[in-house]
Amino acid sequence: MQFPLTRDDVDSRGFARLLAAFAGVLMILNWLYFMTGGQNLGLAIFASAAIAFWPTSIILLYRYSRRGAVIVDADGLVVRRSFGSMVRMHWGDIEVVRIITLRDAGVYSRLKARVGGVDPDRRVVQIKLRRALRPSLMPTAWVTGANGFPSAIRSLMLDVRSPDEFVEAASDWIS
Repeated sequence: MQFPLTRDDVDSRGFARLLAAFAGVLMILNWLYFMTGGQNLGLAIFASAAIAFWPTSIILLYRYSRRGAVIVDADGLVVRRSFGSMVRMHWGDIEVVRIITLRDAGVYSRLKARVGGVDPDRRVVQIKLRRALRPSLMPTAWVTGANGFPSAIRSLMLDVRSPDEFVEAASDWIS
């Protein structure tokens, strides 16, 4: 079974807002530099266009890279993103799959929700692992198996479009 991830998740909204605020500050500094005589009008307009284009392209690219789906199969869960990155978790390594709100997830999640302008009562799926996720020897994959480099990631939050159906499907496989 395949469950699509939401396109407008908490991370991409917060990242977009922070980058837009940074670009706004750069735009103000650019025009202040123009008004004090540090550059001519043509250069100020070019710099403003570059400052407007740069964060827009990064935000769109980041949002596109966050698209993907969670695949539930007999081996475990696979999270695939649009640029080919993958997270594979075997059923034996998954401790619990549950629905929580961003408010219940902790201070960092509440802060991300506030920065991103997302309701802190938004429901997300939390996956707690028995073994930590490890970056695989393949450059775009993370696994819970024995191969890979050590990390401390033992929990994963996913913004799935239909969290109730996902948790129900995953609960049937967890031992």
